[in-house]
Amino acid sequence: FVFFHRPFWLVPLKLGSGEFPLHKLVKPYGVNFVVCGHGHQFVRIVRDGIVYMEVGSSGGLMKGLARGEGFNQGWFYQHVWGRVTGSRVEFTVKEIGPPKGRGRMFNSDEWDEHGPRFDGADPAGYERPPG
Repeated sequence: FVFFHRPFWLVPLKLGSGEFPLHKLVKPYGVNFVVCGHGHQFVRIVRDGIVYMEVGSSGGLMKGLARGEGFNQGWFYQHVWGRVTGSRVEFTVKEIGPPKGRGRMFNSDEWDEHGPRFDGADPAGYERPPG
């Protein structure tokens, strides 16, 4: 795991490149997850088996909402649970409930660089991560 604040990896990965200094560093050392915040948008991109994840806002301003973007673009108030069991790592993303959210919850694996791989209009069926 590598944790830090600013997602300076975001632009190179959105442009499709894995050829930037951080990726060249973490790849040979077996890093599986690079997690950060700062941008207030939930983003998850996988390159060469490495999960890059920007955790969204837990209460701060979200620029995407002002542009008319929403949940499917990663603009929602949230927190993330991480769970490590042996060599298995699982992140559960939980949107806040009303009035600022709908309380949706999902496994981060259900989100890729294009957004949710599920119907964002369908709220999740549980309130806590399994286990």
